[in-house]
Amino acid sequence: MTSRFMLSPVAAFCSLALTVSATSTALTQSELTSAQRVVKMPVNTEQVLVQKHFVFSGLSEPKAKIVKLDRTIKENKSAEFVKDSAIRFVSGKHYLTGTTKLEMDRIIGALQGKQDIKLHFIGHADSQRLSANAKKIYKTNQGLSEHRANIVAAYFREQLGLTDSATTTEGRSNREPIASNSTLDGMARNRRVEVIAIYTETRIVEGTQTIDPPVRTNLCGNQIEHKRPLNITLDGEAFDLKDGTNNADNQRCADMNLAGFDLQLKYDPLNALPKLHIQHALTKSGNTLMLNLKGYSNYHSFFDYAEVQILAPNSQRVLAKVALDESLSGRWRLPSNLLGMSLQYRFRVYNKQGRFDETSLAQADFRPRFAIEQAKLDGYLMSGYGQSMLAKQNIKLQGGTLTLYGRQVPLHHRVYFLGRVVAVNRERKFVHQQIVASGFHRAEVALLNEQGQGHLIHRDLALPTSDWFYVAMADLTIGQNSHNGPVSLLSSDHNRDGNLFAEGRLSGYITGKWQDEYQVTARIDTREQPLNKLLSGLHEKDPKSLFRRLEEEQYPTEYGDDSTVIDDAPSNGKVYLKVEKSKSHILWGNFHTRISDTELARVERGLYGLQARYDSESVNLDGESNTQVQVFAAQAETLAAYESHRATGGSLYYLQHQDIVQGSEQVAIEVRDKVTGLVLVRRNLAPGQDYDIDALQGRVLLTRPLSSFEQDDLLVRTASLDSNPVFLIAQYEYTPGIDGLDNLTYGARFSHWLNDKFQLGTTISHQEQAAFDDKLLALDATYRASDSAYVKLEVSQSEGVGNALNSFNGGINFAEQQSSDVGKRAQAKHIESAFELSDLGLNEQGKGQFYWQQLEAGFNSTGKISPVDTRSFGSFWEWQVNDSHALHIKIDVQDAQSQQRREAAELGYVYKLNNNWLVSSGIRQEKKESQRQVESNAQSEFSDQGLRTDAVVQLEYKAEYWQPYVYAQGTLTRAHTRDANNRMGVGAEIQVSENIAINAELSDGNLGEAGKLGANWQYHQDSNVYVEYRVDPDGGDVFSNGKQKNWVTGTRHRFNSATSVYAEQIWLQDSAQTGLTHAYGIEHHFAAGWQAGLGFEVGELEQGEDTISRDVTTFSLGYQTDTWQWRGALEYREDENSQETRTSWLTRQNVQAKINTDWRAQLRFDWAKSDSSKADSQPTGALNSDYTEAQFGIAYRPVGTSPWSGLASFTFLEDLAPASQLSGIGLDNTPQQRSKVWMLDVDYQLTERWRLGTKLAQRVGEVRLGRDAGEWVDSTATLGVFRADYHMMHHWDATIEWRNLAVDLAQDSRSGALLAVHRHVGEHMKLGIGYNFTNFSDDLTDLDYDSKGWFLNLVGKF
Repeated sequence: MTSRFMLSPVAAFCSLALTVSATSTALTQSELTSAQRVVKMPVNTEQVLVQKHFVFSGLSEPKAKIVKLDRTIKENKSAEFVKDSAIRFVSGKHYLTGTTKLEMDRIIGALQGKQDIKLHFIGHADSQRLSANAKKIYKTNQGLSEHRANIVAAYFREQLGLTDSATTTEGRSNREPIASNSTLDGMARNRRVEVIAIYTETRIVEGTQTIDPPVRTNLCGNQIEHKRPLNITLDGEAFDLKDGTNNADNQRCADMNLAGFDLQLKYDPLNALPKLHIQHALTKSGNTLMLNLKGYSNYHSFFDYAEVQILAPNSQRVLAKVALDESLSGRWRLPSNLLGMSLQYRFRVYNKQGRFDETSLAQADFRPRFAIEQAKLDGYLMSGYGQSMLAKQNIKLQGGTLTLYGRQVPLHHRVYFLGRVVAVNRERKFVHQQIVASGFHRAEVALLNEQGQGHLIHRDLALPTSDWFYVAMADLTIGQNSHNGPVSLLSSDHNRDGNLFAEGRLSGYITGKWQDEYQVTARIDTREQPLNKLLSGLHEKDPKSLFRRLEEEQYPTEYGDDSTVIDDAPSNGKVYLKVEKSKSHILWGNFHTRISDTELARVERGLYGLQARYDSESVNLDGESNTQVQVFAAQAETLAAYESHRATGGSLYYLQHQDIVQGSEQVAIEVRDKVTGLVLVRRNLAPGQDYDIDALQGRVLLTRPLSSFEQDDLLVRTASLDSNPVFLIAQYEYTPGIDGLDNLTYGARFSHWLNDKFQLGTTISHQEQAAFDDKLLALDATYRASDSAYVKLEVSQSEGVGNALNSFNGGINFAEQQSSDVGKRAQAKHIESAFELSDLGLNEQGKGQFYWQQLEAGFNSTGKISPVDTRSFGSFWEWQVNDSHALHIKIDVQDAQSQQRREAAELGYVYKLNNNWLVSSGIRQEKKESQRQVESNAQSEFSDQGLRTDAVVQLEYKAEYWQPYVYAQGTLTRAHTRDANNRMGVGAEIQVSENIAINAELSDGNLGEAGKLGANWQYHQDSNVYVEYRVDPDGGDVFSNGKQKNWVTGTRHRFNSATSVYAEQIWLQDSAQTGLTHAYGIEHHFAAGWQAGLGFEVGELEQGEDTISRDVTTFSLGYQTDTWQWRGALEYREDENSQETRTSWLTRQNVQAKINTDWRAQLRFDWAKSDSSKADSQPTGALNSDYTEAQFGIAYRPVGTSPWSGLASFTFLEDLAPASQLSGIGLDNTPQQRSKVWMLDVDYQLTERWRLGTKLAQRVGEVRLGRDAGEWVDSTATLGVFRADYHMMHHWDATIEWRNLAVDLAQDSRSGALLAVHRHVGEHMKLGIGYNFTNFSDDLTDLDYDSKGWFLNLVGKF
């Protein structure tokens, strides 16, 4: 909860604002029209700022421009090519020879580029008489000379593109010799064609012209004048020539003009949440691609330099740095040798001290088909506006947030705020936010046309270094009751007949900042209780927190007016306190430990108690705090649960426990290596975005189905397809059984960078348990040589008993994994390293990774439960020998004593023949060795044991629109217990059109046919839908030994860098960063229209000694417009093993409607059913589970002046929990229940001072102890409330209220009435007196009583 006040439009809520100071009085127009009465109104947002200098944030003053103005002048010119420069001919001929053409081309070259060319050709001959043949053609030398002129003219016209009218010719026979005809040389000189050319040439004369600056009108630039002790102004303007103005009037003028342009300016002094985002789009650039970049930040004034760092392929080394300009835009031309690759990049900004902030890594796929048209570029780049993917934040921010919101921006106009252009969407709406430093500011809003002309609005602001928002209430009630009947059996001692009683309540909330250094958030709520116990047990959990949670579950977070509830002071007790400085804090309340820096000592709990965290201001070269300390302690009264759910292909997962501690859950997805089981990818999910949780019923419902596998990238196929398993991890707190725990839990994490390369750390954790205390102590050390090279060592020791629950069917039942039967001490060691070859001093491209881990039997920590001694190690090497050759090596070994040993190694080689052809080859050796003892005559589950060596060769052709490949694979050696893996196959990926691509593979071998067929449709500029079907005859891994068939479907958003694609799905990573524009109802890319999804998954999973055959089908459909949206999903899953066949159905429907500005409606329907082929009478039971939950609500919340407002809702719930799920008191086989609840709440403003309200509600509940059997026991409770309030502002309040509650099963009812009158004493207190009456009747016991009495009530509010 933060303090927010509107700077504009002020008229909306301060229409009668009256500002009086020593120098001026500001009157609004509405006051002038109703001058007969004077009403005291809320203080306006304008205030006199006694300050000479303001920090101006706006556009620079436009200046006159001097531009070059070049004039083009035409000049008439001529040229003569006569005598010896003329064109020569052979004696008695007019033909063009090679020499003749050379001479003509010389002249033509001189005339090229000339304008208005006119040519005159004069033919000449020597004095020789013509031969007989020549006379037939030319007759005389005159004819010969004319032929020569004509043929030359034709050649010139052709070469210069002239018309016939541009040339003239004449012949002059031998009348004008230029040499003697008595010699051969002389006659050769006389046989010529002379050219006379007339043309024009253009000449550019340089000049300049002065252009006046664009006219920008400052609408509130009045000169401040102090003329009289009392001045009257109207909306910032002097009312009379004798009246003066001050800067409060300029502020008023600014607010009025902002409102006139439909703009709103808000300042939030307590919110400075930084946002940093980067967006990219590809365009074509010659024979390669151009990477276009656009950054977004809401704290631009705090950094001085921005760049994008592009990483080398498969490396952490920076390949290129792209500097971004003032508007955070930049471009990078991809080197042609990287075309077709995917590169990662990050956005980084620096302040003057060299500290930097950066985003998480984003990825660009540099394939030509992803290039977009230039006309669509701006739309792509603006899709990240207002978003944030900030991952590392070190630049210190002090101040608050200015937000400018507007709509109906005129066409062909731009809005500038604080000197920067604002992005306006297609509906001409925008929102722009910037964090500004504390102090005195003059903020500029500019509305300019395409020529830069328009209006300026300057708003003076005083942004404090300290600011507080608080609300508090103290309530004291003293009274005396008298009773008739045995009320003493039901009432507390202090309410006994004739006794005076005193009850009170303290409640308050405060948040604020002090000197821009410390942020404080606190709350207290003692709840109503006797005065002598009011302040006792403030540090303890509230024992009524469960019942409060039950009540809160009945209320939606939206109350029909688009509002949302934010709880920034979560506490299971009576007190919450948090004091922050920078990234350090100390708090008492609810907190998550989130200690996850190491593999062996993760401490991830959600607790209520004390937490302190210190992050040093000093940072290392990588922007990490040099010292980090976290200490926590809690009287937990809860236990931690760790559940590992194998992904089912669906969305619904049951937890082992009901009634978990609300808000304590941490849900994540893990992709694990199929050989060693080590976690390859871990992504935390965000509540409300990635999943919904019902803490009371113990259910997790993902927003999208979770696929069971993710394909790996190994070259040698164990069959045609390889996949790594996917898991849903749920961690939470729960209270075991009826008896409360009194277990002290504490822990700490300390880490310190000795320098930029060495870090030391230690972790401790301790939780008291009834039988064995859980203890954990760990040490870790890290050496980081570069961004890509590090070595990390961990040593850990645990003591106690650890438990983890594993489920293969979505939580219908669980298999418990326990570290040991009794508490024991065990150790674990872990080493991991990664590097690039260049880090070793080698001038080579490549990288390497190494890990080694040893867990002793009995070791336990979060995610690490080891009942036996386990050892794992592995290594991966990749070497790009040169542009044409590459090698990779992968080795993994896992040895679980008395269980199984598995070894796998692969060597791959890639040779690039040219830009199109690629040859790959590889060899893989795998060994499976069971260490379990089985009887020789029993059917062994370990028949697929022993050593096998496979080899493969693949030929691939890469073109722009299709990539075919063919491969051959064979088994070189194998144990007799293992099947051979010979296989041949072909495949291709074809770009059918600009938006559609098809991929296919078909193969056959001794294990059977295999293949896949898929399609990818890019239906939107930043989204695509894909579907793929796979058949795998040998999908063997550590979890599965059987034939697999997989349909893989989903949706990917290519440019949304805030999402991560894994397990064939998309999940949001960061729950703290929310979109700016979405909060204001503004989108740059609207998701209106239909959306659909379809998914199939078929496969076999190994569960202990049994195998599960699984078929999953998922379907989703949705439609969205600006006023309503519908989202629906349907899922079906069938699991079959040797014992049973289980079918599971799930459907989700959600409809939200904004009927108009006043009406809102919502319908939600969730239904799930799980049935087993087993009968309930069988020893293990059917373990069926069903639930139906539906809710419909409609609300009337008028924006205008209407006396009516109301809210109505109906809720239906039917629940049959899985038999193995434990209730809040630790019992399984919880009763089946169903209930129907309806509620109506209506208010009516009868007069200006009287308001009437009524609330009617009824709950019809049913419960039975049998599972789908037995008699239902029902109970109906009905509540009716009527209330009338009288309110005279700042004087009197009066309340009359009547209530009635009837419960038919107990055959009792209670009714009561209350009358109270309060008198306001000052602004913060009111004193009241009242009388109450209660009547109770129980027909079952014939127990009737009534209670009545007076009371005094004192209420203080701040």
